Amino acid sequence: MTRITVSPTIHFGKPCFAGTRITVESVIELMQDGVPFTRIIEDFYPDLRPEDFFALIEWIETAEDIQAFQESQMQLDAAGGDPEKAGWLRWENGRDETE
Repeated sequence: MTRITVSPTIHFGKPCFAGTRITVESVIELMQDGVPFTRIIEDFYPDLRPEDFFALIEWIETAEDIQAFQESQMQLDAAGGDPEKAGWLRWENGRDETE
């Protein structure tokens, strides 16, 4: 079962934990405030399970990977499809622009 889902009819399509109306964003905000996940479950969202925490970490990592890919594609598109102009080859060859 997918622990994090997106539905246009729940919280305007924001990612939520499956079977709940708890948004990923609300849990991340609590974690950024230093609230441990065990306390988030105990004090804020008792419907969450420990496996939701692991799903959240995986979801965050995947979202970061997707964002990095999209940003690199935008750089390539802005450079007219030329990897050299997009700055890709300098990293591949171990060069830096300042050299």
